[in-house]
Order: sequence, then C-alpha cells, then structure tokens
Amino acid sequence: MNKRLTHILAAAAMWSFCMLLIGGVLPRFGLQLLGELGRPLNDWLPLLLAVFLITAGALAVRLRMQSRGGYRESGEGDELLLAGHRRGEDRVPLLRVNSLPAEGSGGAGMAPGRVPAPTVNPDLSFDPFSTNVEAPGQSPGQAERPRPKRTTVQLSVGRVPAQNPGPVEEAEAAVTDGEGSRRRGKETSPVDGLGGEGDQLHRRLQLPTLASDFFGRSVELAELESARTLSHFRILGLQGAGGIGKTSLAVAFARQVAMDYPDALLHLDLRGQGDRPLSVGEAQGQIIRAYRPFARLPEHEQELQRLYQSVLGEMRGILLLDNVTSSQQLQSLLPPASGGDQGGLSRWLTIFTARQPISVPGQSLVHIDPLPSNDARRLLQTLAPRVGTAGDRIIGGCGQVPLALRLVGTLIQRHPEISVETLPARLASRQTGPLVGGPVENALRLCLDLLSENQQRQWRALAVFPGFFDLTAAAAVWKLHPDLAAEVLAHLTQHALVEQDQATGRYRLHDVVLTFLESRLVGEEQREVRHRFAAHYQSLLHEAEALYEEAGPRFQAGIELLDREWHNILAGQVWAASHASQDRSACELCSAFPDAGKHLLQLRLNPRERIRWIEAALEAARVLNRRKAVIRHLIALGDAYSDLCESQHAIDIYQQSLDLALSTQDRRGEALARIGLGNAFSVVGSLVRAREFHDQSLELANQLKDPRLEMAALGNLGVSHAARGEVQTAQLLFDQQYKLACRVGDRRQEALALGGIGMADLAMGKIDLAIEFLERQLLLAKEIGDRHAQAMALTYLGKARGERQDYRRGLDALEEALGICLELADRRGESQVLGALGTAHFQRHEIEIARQFFDRQLALSREIGDRLGEGRALLSLSEIALETGNRVVAADLARQALVITSSHGDVLGQGTAHYRLALAHAASGDLRKAASSAERASQLLQEIQLPMLGEVEGKLAEWSR
Repeated sequence: MNKRLTHILAAAAMWSFCMLLIGGVLPRFGLQLLGELGRPLNDWLPLLLAVFLITAGALAVRLRMQSRGGYRESGEGDELLLAGHRRGEDRVPLLRVNSLPAEGSGGAGMAPGRVPAPTVNPDLSFDPFSTNVEAPGQSPGQAERPRPKRTTVQLSVGRVPAQNPGPVEEAEAAVTDGEGSRRRGKETSPVDGLGGEGDQLHRRLQLPTLASDFFGRSVELAELESARTLSHFRILGLQGAGGIGKTSLAVAFARQVAMDYPDALLHLDLRGQGDRPLSVGEAQGQIIRAYRPFARLPEHEQELQRLYQSVLGEMRGILLLDNVTSSQQLQSLLPPASGGDQGGLSRWLTIFTARQPISVPGQSLVHIDPLPSNDARRLLQTLAPRVGTAGDRIIGGCGQVPLALRLVGTLIQRHPEISVETLPARLASRQTGPLVGGPVENALRLCLDLLSENQQRQWRALAVFPGFFDLTAAAAVWKLHPDLAAEVLAHLTQHALVEQDQATGRYRLHDVVLTFLESRLVGEEQREVRHRFAAHYQSLLHEAEALYEEAGPRFQAGIELLDREWHNILAGQVWAASHASQDRSACELCSAFPDAGKHLLQLRLNPRERIRWIEAALEAARVLNRRKAVIRHLIALGDAYSDLCESQHAIDIYQQSLDLALSTQDRRGEALARIGLGNAFSVVGSLVRAREFHDQSLELANQLKDPRLEMAALGNLGVSHAARGEVQTAQLLFDQQYKLACRVGDRRQEALALGGIGMADLAMGKIDLAIEFLERQLLLAKEIGDRHAQAMALTYLGKARGERQDYRRGLDALEEALGICLELADRRGESQVLGALGTAHFQRHEIEIARQFFDRQLALSREIGDRLGEGRALLSLSEIALETGNRVVAADLARQALVITSSHGDVLGQGTAHYRLALAHAASGDLRKAASSAERASQLLQEIQLPMLGEVEGKLAEWSR
C-alpha cells in the first residue's frame, strides 16, 4: 500500500507537470502541440499548478521519510516501519477450520462429533517440495505429498568426562560445558558453535591497537613478566592516575606474552570513571555472548556466574579488564582458577587497570608512575621535533604524564604559530581552581582554547558516547553530512583529542577527556545532543532488527550490529526513559525503543529487563495518547510474562490489549492479542479456548490481507490441533503455512512449518518422511540462526530416531536440543525435551534413567504451570509403573493424568490415560474394567485416528471375549 501511494503521487505530479508544460510554457515559445484542443488548458492552469505543487510536495515528504526509516504516526496510533521490511503481496486464501458438522454431514469414516478436516481450496493441497499439487484421480485436499529429497544432517556431539556420572548428571554435563554440547575426545575451539562467525569474538572484544608512540616502560614490563612466571600469580594489576599510560602498558604486555595464551585475548573496558560504569552482569554478558550469541542470560547472579565460568572453561587466554572500580567487581569477573600445563603457568592470565589500589588473592600489583625523564623527552621529541631547549620545561608542565605530553606535543606540531618558549607559561596559566586531571586537564584546557567555537561545541558533543562510536553516529549527533563529519573527526583525531582504533576504524574519548567534556556539556545543549544520540541509536536498532528479520546470511549482520552498538543503544534508551516525563521528544523515543528491536531484544534482554523497557514505553504511549502503541506494548508485555511462565498474568495483560483493540477498532492489534491469548491458554490447560482464539486471529489476518499475521495464526492453530491429537487437521494448517511462507519469502515461518509437518508425520507413524522434513527444518534453522527452531527440530528428530531404534543418534539430538533450551532459558522447551529423553531411555529399557527424566519433566511442568506437559509426564510415569509391575501406582497416575487432560481438552491425552487404566486393570485381572476403559479410549482415539488406535482396539477385542 505504501509503495502504491508513492507511485500514484509520482504519476499525478508527472501528469500535472506535462499539462503545465503543454498548456502554459510551450505556447509562450509559439509551440501549440494540441492546436485548438490545447486552448481550454489555459483556464485550468492555476488548478494544474496547485495539483503539481501538492503532489510533488507530498512525494518529496514520502521519499524523505522512506530514506530516513524509523516509525510514522498514523491517525490516533502509530505504525512501525522497519528498514528493508516488505509486506508480501502474494496471498493464500483463508483456510477455515469448520465448526462441528451437522448430524449425517460427516465424511466416510468420520465418527459423530469429530472435528472435520479444514475446507481447503484445490490449489492449496500441495507438497512443499513438489510442483505437482494433486495426483490424478485425487480429490482436493487428499493429494499425497511426495517424499522430499533426502538430506542427512551430521550432529557432531560428544560427552563431557565426569566422575562416575549418574544418568541425570551425565545429561546435565552434556549441556553445561563450554559449548553446550557433548565432546568426543578432542578439544573444541573457544569460538565453536558460531556458525562460521567465530572471529566475531576478536572483532568485538579484541585488544586495542598499541599506540605507535608507546615508549619505554621496560622496568614495568620486566616486573610484570617476573610476576607472571611465578605460578601463584595469575592476576596482574596496574594502578595509577588517569592518563598515566596503564592501558597502553597492559596492551603492550598482553601482546608480548600472547603466544602462551592461544585461545583468547579479551579486552573489556568497565568504564569505571564514567557516569554509567559497566555492571558485573553486563560485563559477563558481553563475554558470554561473544561465544554464545543466542544465549539468554540468567536473571540470578549465581546462575550467571556459573554460566560465565562455564563459557571460559578450560581455555588458555588473557583477559584484560580496563578501569576496574572495586575488588568485588574484579573478583566476580575472574576466569576459572585452574592449573596450567605449560611451565606451571595458569590457564588464564588476568590483567587489570585501576586508578585506586585493588586487592584480591593471587594478584601482583604494579604501581605506574609518570614516565622517566628520558622516555618523556623521547616521546615529546617524536611528536614535536621543534621543541628544542624548551622541551624540559614543557615536560615539567605536563608532569611527565604520557597523555598530557601527547596532547601538547601534537598541539605544537599542528600549530606552527605557537611559540614553544611561551608554552610552559600558557600551561601554568590554565590552572584555575582545583583540578581533577592535573597536568592532563591543563593540556586539555589549552587545546580547548585553540579550537574555534564550532569545533569546541562539536568536541563537547562527543561526551554523550560512553565508549566507542562510528562516523555515522558522530554525524547524527552533530547534524552534519557524513563527509563533513569525517573532516571534523580527522581534525580532532590528528590533535589527539579523539582516539581512533586502527583495527576497527571506530572512535572513542579517553576516559579523562570524557570526564573533562561531560562537565562542560550542560543545559539545552546537552538535551539536544542527547536527544540526537538516542534518536540515532533507536533508528540503528530498527536497522539491526530489519537485518535480523531478513534471515539468511544477513541475520548474523543484524546481531553483530546490535552487539557492536549495544552499550550506546542502552544509553539511548536510559536517557529516553529517564526524561520521558518532562520532554515530549524523549517520551516519543521511549515509546519507540521496544518496537524498534522486538525480536533482537528477546536475545539481549532477559524477560525482567524487557518488562522494564516495555513498561516505560507503555507509560510513554499513554502520555502521548497513542492507543495503537499502548496495545502493542501490552501485547509485548504479555509475551514477556509468558516467557517467564507467568501465564495467568500474561492472560490478564493480553485481555487488556484485546479490550482496548476492540474499543478502538484496531483489528491488527486484536489479531495479535488473540494470538497471545491462544498461546497462553494452551499452556494453562484450555486447548479448546486456545483453538478458538487462534481461529479468530486467522480470520482477522485474512480479512486484513496480512500474510505475516496469517502465517503466525496458521502455525499456532496447527500447534493447538496437534496438542489435542488432531494431527491430520494440524498437517493441513502447517502445509498452508509453508506455502504462504514460500510465497512471501519468510524463511523463519518456513522453518516452523517444516517442523510442524514433520511433527504431524511422526504422530501418524510416517517415521522416514518425518525425519526428512525435520532434517530439512534443522538445516534451514541453522542457516537463518533460529535457535528455537533448531531445538524443535532436534527434539522431534530425537523422537523419530528412537522410533527407528537409532538410539545413539536420537540421544545425541535430544541432548543437543536440551543444551539449546537451557541456553535460551526456554523452560517449556526444556520440559518437552526432558520428556523425550525419558522416552528414549525407556525405549532402551533403561527404566530408572527414564524415571528420573520424567520426574524432572513433571516437577518443571508444575513449576511453570504447563498443564499439557504435566499430563504427559504423568502418563509416562504411569507407563513406567506398569513396566515395573506397580499396578496400583500406574492406575493412580493415569487417573491424575485423566483429570488434567480432560480439563483442557487434550483428546490424545484422555485416550492414552483411559488406555493406561485399562492396562492397569488387566494386569490386576479385572478384564471387565479393562474392557470398559479400553472402549472409552477407543471412542476418544477414533476422533483423531492415530496409530495407537489399532493397539487399543486389538486389546479391547482380546478383553471382550
């Protein structure tokens, strides 16, 4: 629709321009192209001119908005516009799931009351991998899907060595090692598991470039090397004043000994001197995500600490922590303490810098003093050869501090008009009042005086950046064209006022310079600059989200862009949220931030942190009276509480969003709210209500002609049918979801649909076909980086291979799936995998191991309120009780499962529970009760026609004799 309106405006502007040209301009030159027919145009010239100006102006505004991206307000609400987001124009007609048919209207073999298959247009009965829609002689909706081309997935997993591990501990060890997978007798790279993008670790946390003018410090380097070789020192500290050269010395030493630590050279600036220092959790998160980019970080400090230690594991590396503020902070960030295997050296060497003395066990602290006179003289002479005899006095005025010498030496070289003889006096004259930075601040004041007023303002504006930034960010803050901004940055860099990392090309302010400028960025100037900063990074978050949603090879670029600018994005959101109450522009940004990165924020914020963002945005949207935005934020809030497994709270919030959407006639918001309600009700135990909500959302999506909403509704509706055991209906829904995903090019929905088709095939006993679809899903999920889809594919692949008695590969897949679920903190997925692991061990006749997994599934399902998972766990434990001859316990567990499955409409669960009761009665010798329970199971299973029905009917015939 947006593109069509742009084309209409362009056509109208061109037509009116041509009419003006023919009727008004050309006749002035004696050209009458239309002859007498053109004369009436003279009367219409004012109207044509007005049409041209209006359409051309509107077209210019639209093109400007499209080039800038971001979001646009529309009417009373706002519509999110993502860069690169295209709505699919190819649509599939609505697949409607009919209500129960009238008596006698069912097809052949349909039991009374059975939900019929959906009514599908003939062109929708298809094979996802074939252009042959129907075989000759087949009616619509009955086409048999040909087998897809076989694809084999190699699952490389191994086992973590353990001290006499039990079955449960063994599974836990397999998912808590450094890579989240099992190992087979070989060391893995510290960046394994990044899908070929392992070098991003060194791009994101690499050591800074060593300054070309680094001189001397031979005494300190020797002292550090001596301490390193002593086995009880695995922590080396450098303490000294700001600008004294601690970081340069630490980097020089780290590079000097890097060959002894081949696995990792990590650098982390904790920004201890800024107004928003990095917390321990944020610092740990940066390192964890360098190795596990899709990990959802635990909320609790102890769990996060364990994960941090697990990620660093047994690697041999160097960790350089810059600007540490306290012993407690340092202690929390230390890598695992383990002995080495090379000359007694520890596996990890930690180097830290601090302004104040820090003390932790196992450290050696080196105090860094100003440069010796000879080294200071050499540095100044290198930077400014013309200093001559005034050099010693300038060095004295700079206190022999490297940063002050670098600033003054560069100033002398870049300003030949400055008299070096008068420079010491000028430095001394800058000492007005108490100084925070001493000689460095004297030099900074001198540099500031030599900048023009405009350059001073631009330099001050850079104080909004808490760390590294790039050219486009500086241009946005300055409101300059990037070419002009590049010139300004080049000037500031050449004067040593801004530092540039040669490896990445990014810029930063030295922390002393940052403190100096922050005190001078005040009032309205500060507000304007910080608003531009926040607006730029909100727009950049949009860009990263658009890349991530494109899937394929670009999704990784979206994640890397997010991680590269994460600290700036956080700072922008914090400013917007903290100023939303007194600044309307900040309020608008606060409302827009969660929308900008809806999916990426789920990767980088745990649910509690997301809730804080969304609640701030919700309050801002209410202040702005943006009702569509309020609905969106309520739905996002429901999603966050659903992720926390607080399903009832999520239902309450979804209901609020639905009520508001109905009152404002926001039909898209209504559809999304119904999807959320359907998903939440499927968890708390009402599959019938879940199906109703998903059916309603599908109808709304079709009316709105929104293919993405349709795909989500189709997939969710398919899942709700599959959960009840109605897998034939579910498969038709997944088929349509797949076809629509292919039409609009949504590869994430394509992967989900493939998994749904494979899951349905598995339930119907088509094991080989299921494996092929699930392998296809796994390959696609890995390609696009969808970890949830990978876990789903691996879970059902594990089940399918177990059915094929390929137990070892099945367990490998399930343990890998469990590792992903733990990494993503997907507790419902974890519960499902635990149940599948129990089934796999039961198939291998490892009854006690299976019982432990089912017990864990039951406990977790109850903890998170997953009634469907609870019912399935009880049924599995009932089967184990029957296998071990405990008939009374088996019957009791089956009755508990029957209560749960009946309460939320799980037809398959009810039928299975009745059958377990029948088996328990038969084992007790009461064949009459056994036959009665089996008959009820048969009636229920008749509705869904799964392979289990044949077994039940066989037993029923046996017991009824």
